[in-house]
Amino acid sequence: IEEVRWRRCPSGTGCENDSVIRNLDRGGGLFRPCGLVAMSMFTDRFQLTRLEDGSVVRLDETAVALEADSDIFDEKIVPVDRPSTASPDAPYFEVEGEPSWLEAGAFFEHFKVWNRQAPSPRVRNLWATIPGGLKRGQYRLEITENSLVWTEAWKVPEKRVVISQAHALGSPGCCKLLGVLSILFGSVQIGVACSLVFASVPEGKSS
Repeated sequence: IEEVRWRRCPSGTGCENDSVIRNLDRGGGLFRPCGLVAMSMFTDRFQLTRLEDGSVVRLDETAVALEADSDIFDEKIVPVDRPSTASPDAPYFEVEGEPSWLEAGAFFEHFKVWNRQAPSPRVRNLWATIPGGLKRGQYRLEITENSLVWTEAWKVPEKRVVISQAHALGSPGCCKLLGVLSILFGSVQIGVACSLVFASVPEGKSS
């Protein structure tokens, strides 16, 4: 547990603002699930406010994980019966019969998303969706929790929040990239076909 605290909050100040550290007591002195992936979980939280009327935009954090990812944890992270009178530090899950630090709801969804690790140094995960879409206007984005493991331990120079429109093929940027690549590959194929059609055919040898 102390290693988790040290890795996620090296300075020792402001550690109570970290969701993983706040949940450590729920695990009964154990860190289950464990490992570097769990220890480095992205726990930033955001709030989006429309400036015209001061209303807070509803960010839906449910069902952000892929269905296949949810199936992976069905038999490994097991929910426990938690009565309404239970202590705030009472566990929500068990891992191999031992209490887990994981919290039910959106927190568990983010954990499943985070466990699908990216093959590249840059990580981009779905954090929430906006039911009904986002209306045109001016907004203020507030970071209500900034993971110290990123800013203090890893010294990450920047983190970006991308607001994008959903599409069957992915984000608009992804569709644009696929279109450009298709044009490039098509152009190469046309060039090869033309070179084969108009290439000079060597004359056969006379017997």
